[in-house]
Amino acid sequence: MDVATTAEVEGFYFECPASSVEAQQQIAEFFRHHAPNGRLERPVVCVTSGGTTAGYAVIFLTRTGSVQPWTLDLPKQDTVALLQEIIDRSDSGGDIGGGSGARLAATHEESVLGVLRRVAAVQERRLLLTIQFTTIFEYLQCFRAVALAAAPYGAACMFYLAAAVSDFYIPWASLAVHKIQSADGPLALNLSKVPKMLGVLRRSWAPGAFVVSFKLETDESILLAKARGGGGQRPGEGGRVRASGAVTRYGVHAVVANLLHTRKDRVMVVHGGGSGDGGSSSSSGGADGGGNGDAASQARPAGAPAGLTVVDVRRPAAEPHIERLLVTKVVQLHSSFRAQHAERVS
Repeated sequence: MDVATTAEVEGFYFECPASSVEAQQQIAEFFRHHAPNGRLERPVVCVTSGGTTAGYAVIFLTRTGSVQPWTLDLPKQDTVALLQEIIDRSDSGGDIGGGSGARLAATHEESVLGVLRRVAAVQERRLLLTIQFTTIFEYLQCFRAVALAAAPYGAACMFYLAAAVSDFYIPWASLAVHKIQSADGPLALNLSKVPKMLGVLRRSWAPGAFVVSFKLETDESILLAKARGGGGQRPGEGGRVRASGAVTRYGVHAVVANLLHTRKDRVMVVHGGGSGDGGSSSSSGGADGGGNGDAASQARPAGAPAGLTVVDVRRPAAEPHIERLLVTKVVQLHSSFRAQHAERVS
């Protein structure tokens, strides 16, 4: 079973260079702001990469250079080309720095100003804390810091773990100090496995929080091969079965399973039930089924893991991004989880 032991996890952090002190302070202040009386005034989500979630206070743990919130609402171009398109320079002779002649082009004014208004509203209410990282060491230190800070608030917190984390790394103590010389001949690298932190998150760091992980592959045959443990599977079911392993092995509440080449159009949300009909379903018009209650949308997909719910989320042609549909479903699951938790403690 590929579950990191406490010793493996602690060994990783012991060898890391300290790099999360400032982030820890920012995280602590963020929680103090949203829980002035010791109780969160709104749910909090830690998003690693990916987008933000409406209605939540968001801690955005992101790799430097990754796609940032709201950028999907801007024209899809490189930065310089984008500025050239959205800024009207006709009154300044093309010289941006020459005075007040530069302004937003009329064709983009509404969309750009709309984004800026949303950003300003979020900043004013302190609903977004962005923490950037570059290395695996920085990421996992900040990740643990968020988890430990979230622990006292239990079910009100969610982890939406969309970042693609490397499976292997070079231990800090083994990193070269100086430039590696090619004259020394061929280079052999000895990589260590990154400890799996999901299990530690669930059982130790923030056991009461709602956790959503992601399973992304490039080849469905790889998913199938890794999913087999005895007994065959039909084509198309590997992603579901492998994702179900994350639910049962690490105890996460939901897994978003997808393939690299179809991830923008289709994802499958695998969860343990208790927040819906308890069976498998399919959604093509929205994350909650889009109001489609016919037999086909509720039919059990071939190979759906026993005891788990599989929601098949597909992006309609009229929907530019699948993330809205996916986030709707995840928020739905978290709301149900919070309600169940409230019933247990009341």
